[in-house]
Amino acid sequence: MNKVQLSKYNHWNRKLWRKHSDDWDALFSTIENSYLKIKVACLVLWDSTDTKLVKGRDFGYLRKLSNQYRPNIEEGFRQEELYDELIRFGYPKKLAVKRSTPPKVDYGRKR
Repeated sequence: MNKVQLSKYNHWNRKLWRKHSDDWDALFSTIENSYLKIKVACLVLWDSTDTKLVKGRDFGYLRKLSNQYRPNIEEGFRQEELYDELIRFGYPKKLAVKRSTPPKVDYGRKR
């Protein structure tokens, strides 16, 4: 395997899928908070659909959970809980921080 192939093989998202995609249910079953479970499924799904990554992937389980998303779920877990789950799933720390940090909302303030 050359350097480029090795880099692609070791990409965090590909490693996550190699490790967990055969049994998403076992991985997600350890998350007791249903809101947190849905949010994690959404993030894994959203971060896994790049055209370079989708070949051969079955998104059925993740879609089933993520289709339950409603904006109110954001109130059902703490930022630290989301971060911890993303790390457990195999997210790099920097990306886990980014994904677990709520976006700043601009409510029409004039600049």
